[in-house]
Amino acid sequence: MTNCTQEEIMKMLQEPFDANDVEWRVQRTVKTRNGVKAVVMPYVTNRAIMSRLDQVFGMGYWKNEFTLVENFGVKCRIYVKVNDEWIYKEDGAELKPNDNIDPVKTAYSNSQKRCAVQFGIGRYLYSLDEVWVDLKDKGQNYQKVDGNAMYWDDPILPSHALPEGSQQYNQPQGRNNNTNQTNDGQNSNQQNEMVSLMQEANKLEKCLGLTNAQKLRIFQRVNPNTTVSKVNEIYKAERVAINRYIDLIKAPAHIKKHIDNAKVDHKVILQWLSDTYGEEFNSFVSLITFVDQKTVDAVVVKLNQIIKAA
Repeated sequence: MTNCTQEEIMKMLQEPFDANDVEWRVQRTVKTRNGVKAVVMPYVTNRAIMSRLDQVFGMGYWKNEFTLVENFGVKCRIYVKVNDEWIYKEDGAELKPNDNIDPVKTAYSNSQKRCAVQFGIGRYLYSLDEVWVDLKDKGQNYQKVDGNAMYWDDPILPSHALPEGSQQYNQPQGRNNNTNQTNDGQNSNQQNEMVSLMQEANKLEKCLGLTNAQKLRIFQRVNPNTTVSKVNEIYKAERVAINRYIDLIKAPAHIKKHIDNAKVDHKVILQWLSDTYGEEFNSFVSLITFVDQKTVDAVVVKLNQIIKAA
């Protein structure tokens, strides 16, 4: 890092993130003549922030520090070492007792995200235009409106807000079609990616113990316009449709895996999640559409509390 100028460091910190490293949150909901809509904002995940700091500074050359602030919330300070000198930025997040999962953990997480923006990490997302999404009966994400469960899908980020070559948007035609060798390489990469997706889907399905009927129902729910009518057609669908399916079952599967590893009774965590969400969860499959990575993180914290108390 001592060989990099400040301009080079800032450029590396400010590089766009892959779509998988960006999460969306509802800012407000609005009832219109065309149905209920929501304004959503993108944020970089904490895992992506830590990975970016590792990449730019190295594991031993950055650190964070959290402070609980009375009658407010949590303040985060991130230190980085540049040219043998430690510098830091800081920001905070309010503690909101009505937060759905764990208000303390949420405040810690949000304070670090805001602090990272001070270094330019993910700052470009704040310049994006306001994004509206439709709230509907089926979708990737859960949102309660006037006590009713509604759902919405993650928006597509514009190309300028993604790394070059990102697969969330289509590359211009003809850019790399000069030789058959290039086309063969692209086709090979696409095939490998589809195989990886199928393997990931199968692993998550096995973890949850999904039946063929459940797999098909879940896939159709998250892809309401799909023509897939048989379970074996799921793995022949478009990549974006398979990704939606994986995203929907990933969090419940990870929750089950963490509980299994901790050797804690499933019923204890399912009851805790039921109390947290105000819904009745009697299986991990019933968690689908209700939970996300934030819930997974909260379950890990809860499991650690249970283990320490044992």
